[in-house]
Amino acid sequence: MPQIVRQMATLPHPADIIIKEEALDSAISKCVRCNGCSEIIADRYFLRVGGSLSWHLNCLTCTACLTKLDTQVTCYCRDSKVYCKHCYSRTFSAKCAGCGRTIQSSDWVRRAKNHVYHLACFACDDCKRQLSTGEEFAMLDSKVLCKAHYLDMIEGSFQAATGKNDSSSVLGSDGVDKRNVHKSKRIRTTFSEEQLEVLQANFTIDSNPDGQDLERIAQQTGLSKRVTQVWFQNSRARQKKHKGSPRDMLHGSSSGDEASRQDMCVTCGTTYCVCLKERGPSCTT
Repeated sequence: MPQIVRQMATLPHPADIIIKEEALDSAISKCVRCNGCSEIIADRYFLRVGGSLSWHLNCLTCTACLTKLDTQVTCYCRDSKVYCKHCYSRTFSAKCAGCGRTIQSSDWVRRAKNHVYHLACFACDDCKRQLSTGEEFAMLDSKVLCKAHYLDMIEGSFQAATGKNDSSSVLGSDGVDKRNVHKSKRIRTTFSEEQLEVLQANFTIDSNPDGQDLERIAQQTGLSKRVTQVWFQNSRARQKKHKGSPRDMLHGSSSGDEASRQDMCVTCGTTYCVCLKERGPSCTT
């Protein structure tokens, strides 16, 4: 908090003067200047921030939003600039590589290479599926790909480079077009950032809401009650699996819970990450 310092013209009881006033007396002789307006401070009271920066009461404002800070409980100083708590957090805190939003100290995160992600934002860029701890994945810049779609991308790139995209690679021995043969896949629900914020906020309050609360949350998010219920079930399962410090949830972090390494594909040169002590995905010829 900015400290109000009183300038004293006389010192009637030298033994009782506190250190700040004693230091101030010597500072007065050096003409204290306001760090905001650069004018000499002649006021009876002024503010001191960071131990060495002096301000007029009306000059101490947030560098970003210009909010007055003379009555604030806390303020933050960096490179001789002063910020309110909100602007300092927004400007200097880590940001999610997925959504670009500020990562709060209470958020659960995953780390990959030099990037940090919200738990819900750590998902395959192709299928949007949220990746689990221990699951293999690949990194393309800040984008994450699950193993299946990474291999599909590599296979497509390899075929394009070699020109091996003739009918023999598309049709089976019985003449059936392989491109139209797909295994049935379960339809996955994707969540918007706003929906995830509402879900995570309610999960923090109550990780096991009753039917009435589920109805309320479903209406807030626009999801069905069943989808909302399944999301809470999955979140409770992840929390139980990683019970303890939020750092236990870090994916590929330096905590030592999981071995993390970076490899490069010998065919295409793409860097990918593997969070298991197993052989990672690689190109096939």
